[in-house]
Order: sequence, then structure tokens, then C-alpha cells
Amino acid sequence: SLMAYSGIKTGTFYPIGGFGKVIDGFVSLCKELGVKFETDVIVEQILVENKKARFLSTSKGKFIFDYLVGSADYSHVDGKLLEKNIVIILIVTGRKKPSLLPHFCSI
Repeated sequence: SLMAYSGIKTGTFYPIGGFGKVIDGFVSLCKELGVKFETDVIVEQILVENKKARFLSTSKGKFIFDYLVGSADYSHVDGKLLEKNIVIILIVTGRKKPSLLPHFCSI
């Protein structure tokens, strides 16, 4: 979690207003950049076309993407959402092991 990572790396600090304010900040920045959010949607499957994750099958229909980043638990994304013959690329920045918040994508 964010708290575990920040606690290990820099000691225990809390954002004013709690970690919900961090998420609010990300949402605000993303909206300024034109990102559209869909909430209260159940992702049922990640659909692959030409070896790229391009579509999400959801409880509200099918969504098309240029890029897809999944921040859910690895075993859920790999075991429940992807077809069995699809490989996930784990993008790691820096020289150390990935943080507790890995992001998986198909590019």
C-alpha cells in the first residue's frame, strides 16, 4: 500500500486530509489532462487484439483503449481477466525491486 511504502522509505507521514486527498489530486490532474473516468463498473475481461490489450469487457459494455494499465492484484489480472496465453509485461523503474504497487500493461 502507499502507507507501507512511504513508511519503509521515509518514515511515517500522513497527507493532510488522509490518503484520499492523494487520490483526489491524481483524479484532478488526470481530468485536467482529458482523462475520462468510469466508476461503478465491473471489469469482466481484458480483450487482446494483435498481441495488445485493446478492450475491456465490463458490466457497462465494451471499452476501447490505446493503452491499458492494470493496477489490480497480479493474480487477479493474470488469472481472472486475461486469456491464458497472454504475457504481462511488468514495467519497473529504478534498480530496486518493484514497489508494492506494481502496474501491468500491454504496449
